[in-house]
Amino acid sequence: MAQLQPHSFNRYGSLISFCQNAQAQTLGFLIIDETHKALSAPALPRLAQGYIEVAMVGGAAASLLALWGFIPMFRITPKALLRMGCGTGCTGQHLDRSLAK
Repeated sequence: MAQLQPHSFNRYGSLISFCQNAQAQTLGFLIIDETHKALSAPALPRLAQGYIEVAMVGGAAASLLALWGFIPMFRITPKALLRMGCGTGCTGQHLDRSLAK
């Protein structure tokens, strides 16, 4: 089995981080769009702000739980984390698109 070089993990991690950041940046707009479908009010951005806050805090809490709890508990290696993170992100994106239809 060939040994991967550290720069391979750096490239892969950078790509996954870029995708995660892009998804986090569009989360607020997705929530505003979904809120707009449910109700049309002049104060829509103010109403959507609460939902955006809950989604962002939930994501941050889940990240911390994984970082401080699950990774040490199950002794997950960086290689496995990269694969699992990519798979989880793709699954979440697919579920998000299928539920939005």
